[in-house]
Amino acid sequence: MIGRTAAAALAGVALAAVATNPASAYWRATGSGSGTVTTSTGATKVITVALSSGTGRSIKATGAAGLSPTYNPAVTVTLCKVNSWPCPAASVAATLTATATAGTPSYTASSGNLNGVTVWGQASQLETSGWRDYSTIAGPITG
Repeated sequence: MIGRTAAAALAGVALAAVATNPASAYWRATGSGSGTVTTSTGATKVITVALSSGTGRSIKATGAAGLSPTYNPAVTVTLCKVNSWPCPAASVAATLTATATAGTPSYTASSGNLNGVTVWGQASQLETSGWRDYSTIAGPITG
């Protein structure tokens, strides 16, 4: 009898542990009312980046960007010495900034002299909702 009681108690503890795991939980709302949920309003993967050789061993970054009331026109391109994202601070070769232009939303930015430095690049742009869009990774390219 004691064996069955102990087994039942252990099973109850195991079930309680599973129920407290948020990944296993089911959430349900009761009552009535209304509210809002903030979501990203920008288009998915609108920002792109391409890297090419610039003048004087610089790296030129060009691409498409979001240009509408849902986007800040500023574009930031991070050139990283390692293909690891987010780029570790000690590996940032350059941080470029540009402004998306009207018409066909695009940007261009160039680094300083990166002679012999191999980099990968990623562009990002802030949305007015607070979300930040990131491009895919471009590179490697050597200055």
